Amino acid sequence: MTGGGRGEGRPPRSLRPDGGDGRTWLIEVSEPGTDRYREEVRGRAEVGSGVDPGTGGLLLVDRRVAARHLVLDGVGDVLWVHDLGSADGTSIDGVRVGGSAPAPVGSSILLGDSQIRVDGWTS
Repeated sequence: MTGGGRGEGRPPRSLRPDGGDGRTWLIEVSEPGTDRYREEVRGRAEVGSGVDPGTGGLLLVDRRVAARHLVLDGVGDVLWVHDLGSADGTSIDGVRVGGSAPAPVGSSILLGDSQIRVDGWTS
């Protein structure tokens, strides 16, 4: 399932509901041609234009996003962003990620023409 067609009024979908340390990360996704939508990330979730949402990935329709662009990894009370060597790169609040970096609550992750905002977490 892609991000297309999901509106703000719909409940978030849970990514990788079987992983993590019990903490669920709440994110808001904005990508070209779609309404903003919310997702829940538990454990690790691969993000890209060619990932399999059936395995807990977040599939984006953004043509500037690599097939395997980054991984979101919730560890304790930190959401880590691991760039997977994408050509266009990844930034957090305007700072380019070289490998891995934490994404604090309230931060914006930019990949291609898409943005992921870290809204917070629940236990």
